[in-house]
Amino acid sequence: MTERTALHEIAHTIGVSTGQGWSSLGGSGTWTGAQAGALVRQYDGSSAKLSTGGGHFWPYGLNYENEFSGTAADRHVRIVAAMVRDGL
Repeated sequence: MTERTALHEIAHTIGVSTGQGWSSLGGSGTWTGAQAGALVRQYDGSSAKLSTGGGHFWPYGLNYENEFSGTAADRHVRIVAAMVRDGL
Protein backbone atom coordinates (compact mmCIF):
# COMPACT_ATOMS: atom_id res chain seq x y z
CA MET A 1 0.00 0.00 0.00
CA THR A 2 1.27 3.44 -0.90
CA GLU A 3 0.10 6.84 0.32
CA ARG A 4 -1.52 7.36 -3.09
CA THR A 5 -3.46 4.11 -2.85
CA ALA A 6 -4.57 4.88 0.70
CA LEU A 7 -5.86 8.34 -0.21
CA HIS A 8 -7.63 6.98 -3.28
CA GLU A 9 -9.33 4.16 -1.38
CA ILE A 10 -10.28 6.40 1.55
CA ALA A 11 -12.10 8.62 -0.95
CA HIS A 12 -14.30 5.64 -1.84
CA THR A 13 -15.18 5.14 1.84
CA ILE A 14 -16.18 8.81 2.04
CA GLY A 15 -18.49 8.48 -0.95
CA VAL A 16 -16.60 8.66 -4.25
CA SER A 17 -18.64 6.25 -6.41
CA THR A 18 -20.62 5.07 -3.38
CA GLY A 19 -22.34 8.16 -1.98
CA GLN A 20 -25.96 9.06 -2.64
CA GLY A 21 -24.95 12.17 -4.56
CA TRP A 22 -22.36 10.45 -6.77
CA SER A 23 -24.83 9.57 -9.54
CA SER A 24 -26.73 12.83 -9.48
CA LEU A 25 -23.66 15.08 -9.34
CA GLY A 26 -21.22 12.98 -11.36
CA GLY A 27 -23.35 10.66 -13.47
CA SER A 28 -23.09 12.81 -16.57
CA GLY A 29 -19.32 12.31 -16.81
CA THR A 30 -18.61 15.73 -15.32
CA TRP A 31 -18.95 16.61 -11.64
CA THR A 32 -21.62 19.33 -11.43
CA GLY A 33 -21.18 20.30 -7.78
CA ALA A 34 -20.20 23.95 -7.43
CA GLN A 35 -17.52 23.70 -4.75
CA ALA A 36 -15.38 20.90 -6.18
CA GLY A 37 -15.75 22.38 -9.67
CA ALA A 38 -14.56 25.76 -8.42
CA LEU A 39 -11.47 24.19 -6.87
CA VAL A 40 -10.46 22.47 -10.10
CA ARG A 41 -10.89 25.76 -11.99
CA GLN A 42 -8.78 27.50 -9.35
CA TYR A 43 -6.03 24.90 -9.79
CA ASP A 44 -6.14 24.42 -13.56
CA GLY A 45 -7.81 27.44 -15.14
CA SER A 46 -11.28 28.69 -16.00
CA SER A 47 -12.09 25.93 -18.50
CA ALA A 48 -11.00 23.03 -16.26
CA LYS A 49 -13.54 20.41 -15.22
CA LEU A 50 -13.71 17.47 -12.88
CA SER A 51 -14.44 14.36 -14.95
CA THR A 52 -16.13 11.24 -13.57
CA GLY A 53 -16.49 7.70 -14.82
CA GLY A 54 -16.15 4.11 -13.74
CA GLY A 55 -16.44 5.12 -10.11
CA HIS A 56 -13.48 7.51 -10.27
CA PHE A 57 -12.74 11.17 -10.89
CA TRP A 58 -9.89 13.06 -12.53
CA PRO A 59 -7.80 15.12 -12.38
CA TYR A 60 -6.54 14.67 -8.82
CA GLY A 61 -8.34 11.35 -8.27
CA LEU A 62 -4.98 9.66 -7.68
CA ASN A 63 -6.11 6.77 -9.85
CA TYR A 64 -2.57 5.75 -10.88
CA GLU A 65 0.76 5.75 -9.07
CA ASN A 66 2.29 8.16 -11.61
CA GLU A 67 -0.29 10.81 -10.64
CA PHE A 68 1.06 11.13 -7.10
CA SER A 69 2.89 14.17 -5.77
CA GLY A 70 2.59 16.18 -2.59
CA THR A 71 0.61 18.83 -4.46
CA ALA A 72 -1.69 16.27 -6.09
CA ALA A 73 -2.32 14.59 -2.72
CA ASP A 74 -3.24 17.91 -1.10
CA ARG A 75 -5.55 18.80 -3.98
CA HIS A 76 -7.14 15.35 -3.88
CA VAL A 77 -8.05 15.75 -0.21
CA ARG A 78 -9.42 19.25 -0.78
CA ILE A 79 -11.48 18.12 -3.79
CA VAL A 80 -12.98 15.14 -1.94
CA ALA A 81 -13.90 17.44 0.96
CA ALA A 82 -15.51 19.85 -1.52
CA MET A 83 -17.40 16.96 -3.13
CA VAL A 84 -18.80 16.10 0.30
CA ARG A 85 -19.90 19.73 0.76
CA ASP A 86 -21.50 19.56 -2.69
CA GLY A 87 -23.64 16.64 -1.56
CA LEU A 88 -21.59 13.56 -2.34
